[in-house]
Amino acid sequence: MNEVRPRPAAGQQWKHRKGHVYTVIGVTNEPSEEKAHKFPVTVFYRAPDGRVWSRKLDSWMRSFTLIPGGVKSTWDGDGLPPIDCDVMVKTLNGSDAQGSVTGYHLLGALSGVGADYYRVFVDLVDRGSGKQETRLLRDVSPVKASS
Repeated sequence: MNEVRPRPAAGQQWKHRKGHVYTVIGVTNEPSEEKAHKFPVTVFYRAPDGRVWSRKLDSWMRSFTLIPGGVKSTWDGDGLPPIDCDVMVKTLNGSDAQGSVTGYHLLGALSGVGADYYRVFVDLVDRGSGKQETRLLRDVSPVKASS
């Protein structure tokens, strides 16, 4: 009998068969029958040390188990903040507001000297208003631990 298992989704935490817990950033190359052989469905995920990896979905499903209601991640300010972690953002009046990360995206290349630069945006939900926002990565900071 075939077991039906949930597909990975952004923000979920999954445990590898060797014990480490990883956070799914997203699933790429959604199924397309005519191009499945060329562009297999791939899981894009973050390791506990912040490194980012990808793995074909079939390999992922053999090696990982979903952690129901996984633990909310924290961010130390290095790299990209994990999906579903809380962050601080500056409001237009200069005060701080708390939000929860829902995703990322890149916007257009900026030409530089010998290189192209992309603007990294963080998608989030404002904790106070519930409003969805997008901020430049440089405008997002870790939540400071309360003393």
